[in-house]
Amino acid sequence: MRSPTWRTATGIAYGTRGSGRPDLLFIPDGFLPMASFERLPQYLRFVEDLASLGRLVTFDRRGIGASVGVGDSDPWQLSDWADDAVEALDAVGCPDAVVVALAEGAITAVALAARHPTRVAALVLLNATPGPTLGPLARRGEGLRYIEFLRGTLRDEWIADPPGQEILAPSLGRDPQFSAWLTEAFRLAGDPRRFLPAFDLALRSDVRSYVAQVRAPTLVAHRRDNRWFSADHGRVLARTIEDARYLELPGADHAPYIGDTSQMLDAIRWFLAGLDVEAARTGLTSRQAEMLELVRAGLRDKEIAARAGLSPRTVQKHLQHVYRKLGVTNRTAAVTSRGPF
Repeated sequence: MRSPTWRTATGIAYGTRGSGRPDLLFIPDGFLPMASFERLPQYLRFVEDLASLGRLVTFDRRGIGASVGVGDSDPWQLSDWADDAVEALDAVGCPDAVVVALAEGAITAVALAARHPTRVAALVLLNATPGPTLGPLARRGEGLRYIEFLRGTLRDEWIADPPGQEILAPSLGRDPQFSAWLTEAFRLAGDPRRFLPAFDLALRSDVRSYVAQVRAPTLVAHRRDNRWFSADHGRVLARTIEDARYLELPGADHAPYIGDTSQMLDAIRWFLAGLDVEAARTGLTSRQAEMLELVRAGLRDKEIAARAGLSPRTVQKHLQHVYRKLGVTNRTAAVTSRGPF
């Protein structure tokens, strides 16, 4: 059964799957629209596996899929796509979410984490890149030449049976079902005659102006033998995000939903298990849970303020809310409290 789709006040299309905590926000690879997820069994299974971890929020960025026509009057920027994500979160009443992004979707995810840090509880970036065209990384993998080839074909209709599938999903070879799905997914994304702005934003942007601002806990997981974007893409991304965790997994499929997905999903579960997202059980926001963790590490208010980039007064306000939600009245009691960790 197809997942229902709704629209925000500005027309951004969004949907949800699953229930419970944590909330997860999904940003797909490239410019794939929501409507394409259910047309490939492997993709649908991967999305449903993510939804088993909590409520999964999906959305189409402006200019793509069901959000074509939003923001037509101005050139789009990554900041616009980050704002689209916030609109989707607002529409479902989600204060913050674990953002799960695939491949080039990581570029939007990083922009979101930098632009709206309080809305991102954590980042999970799978087979991701800081930018396909970025410096030496442009030569680390074969993906860019296929991206540029596809860009050169944007005319009256999307090219059928696009090349590079044996690099994108080598475990499938030249699978006719996958090829047909990919062509249909492109058609669902938008009219190729007017798609160049969205294409370039999705596949030719980079995170240089945003990555240093990311403070969310981050997992970068990359398949070791990925020939579309080599593991160097993931390593560079992990090195440039403060305190990011990097996992290199076996496999060659660039599409995370193809091949052995169990290791990707296990990595996400492992990462989530070590996060404070379960602090929602006590009503703590991710920022409040961060404050509590630093208190338990022995830091004083001024030290916490310096670490978190806040004023000491703001830290004190956060801690007052933490104490109230934990049912305690002071720092010592908070340290010895059993919740939320």
